[in-house]
Amino acid sequence: MITKIKSRIGLLVALLFVAYACKTSTSVTDAVKPDNNLAAIVESIGEINETMVNNADTHTLYLHSDMQAGKAQSLSYVVIENKSGTIVHKDKHAAGYVKWYDDYRLEVLKSTEMLQPGEKLSSRVQLIDVRNQNKILKSELEAMEKK
Repeated sequence: MITKIKSRIGLLVALLFVAYACKTSTSVTDAVKPDNNLAAIVESIGEINETMVNNADTHTLYLHSDMQAGKAQSLSYVVIENKSGTIVHKDKHAAGYVKWYDDYRLEVLKSTEMLQPGEKLSSRVQLIDVRNQNKILKSELEAMEKK
């Protein structure tokens, strides 16, 4: 009787193992979906505090900020292309902020130091194109647009 119970338990454990293995395997198409990259993103930047999808729904910004006394002490972020799941941009810096400026550019402030008299915040804000990594100061873009 005990031998019969042990064999049934062994069979049950084996079936559960096979069922779990089948459930956790992913197809090639699943492997490129952004949700399946979350473990890699968390490993890369830490626990995700915020997720922002651009207006074109082509890229997603995953943000991790270390908070102390209600203020961000450091920011880590990753941008992935939604269709392929590929990481197209990644950075880490002290304080500041990161957000979408438009469909393909991030607006990034890497510092929260006090502005000098007459200095505009846009002179410290970078715009980064996630498609080609080109960077421009927001103040430079504003000056070009005025011309």
